[in-house]
Amino acid sequence: MRFLSRCVPALIVAIVFGAAPAWAGITGSISGVVTHPSGAVIIDATVTAAETPTGIRSEITTDSKGALPAFPTFPCSLSFRME
Repeated sequence: MRFLSRCVPALIVAIVFGAAPAWAGITGSISGVVTHPSGAVIIDATVTAAETPTGIRSEITTDSKGALPAFPTFPCSLSFRME
């Protein structure tokens, strides 16, 4: 019985801390530069990314060089809209 009382807490700690790296590994990010078909960069463009399965939306604005800073996403289908 003493053996179990020592092993169970250690097992719980191992499961909790072992699950954290697995959860952290399922995200990604998107970044890039928004350009016009002519090749010119588009500054202050608002880009909306929507996760297709959940409908969760993220909005981000391009900077003075047309760059879209990296923003985190989950691996899934995404749709994009630029205004």
